[in-house]
Amino acid sequence: MRTASSDQALKFLGIAVFIWGLLTVLDVAQRPLAWLSLFPGFAFVGFCMAALLKNPCSATRLLAFAGTGCSLVFLTGPAFTSTLTGSLFSIVRSGLVLAGFAAMLHFLLLFPRPGPFVAKVWKIRILYVPAFGFWLLVSYRSLFVTEASSALNTFTYVLAGLVTAFYLLAGMIVFLRRYIRATPEERKNHGLRLILWGSLLGFIPAAIGFMPGLSGIPGSEYFFISLMLPPLGWALAALKT
Repeated sequence: MRTASSDQALKFLGIAVFIWGLLTVLDVAQRPLAWLSLFPGFAFVGFCMAALLKNPCSATRLLAFAGTGCSLVFLTGPAFTSTLTGSLFSIVRSGLVLAGFAAMLHFLLLFPRPGPFVAKVWKIRILYVPAFGFWLLVSYRSLFVTEASSALNTFTYVLAGLVTAFYLLAGMIVFLRRYIRATPEERKNHGLRLILWGSLLGFIPAAIGFMPGLSGIPGSEYFFISLMLPPLGWALAALKT
């Protein structure tokens, strides 16, 4: 009963985010580059949610939640005329994004089979502490700070970078350790190669497009579209296991 209700909640969340994405389409219709960012957003929520629908299990539930949260990086939603409404939606959206980052690390620790770290509940909770701490700061700023100082802005941007880098680097280390230790048969049967190539082909072009020294490459402003590939690789791998 509990898992069934969790699946229903995740499906409802996925539908809500999809509708949020459609509202984003209306808001960015006149901005081509912003409009293109919707493709990775829908890919994250669509591919990861499809894995849950096809193969419901602990790993795909985490993947669906992670993909839904990560999709909101791209699906920014409409602009609100009410400052309070905009702040409240910003708090919810940032919370889901940050929880999505943590859930992706959780997924990698669980896939293709649980590691010793996730055997203890308190250790799992530690994974979400950086995300929750930064979300508290974002919520405080949205509700109580009308004009942030330059020092607060700098602190927020630096902390956002550190939290994001922590989850990306930790996820990369966890996955590479598992990939290196796996046999060729395990890499094939559990879809580890799909995760590897989906991540490489997705993140490397996007990173090149964002690097200041390489942003002058023709078409580099569109490289971020390659971010459709990581969720595809993750979802296909989850379906193989």
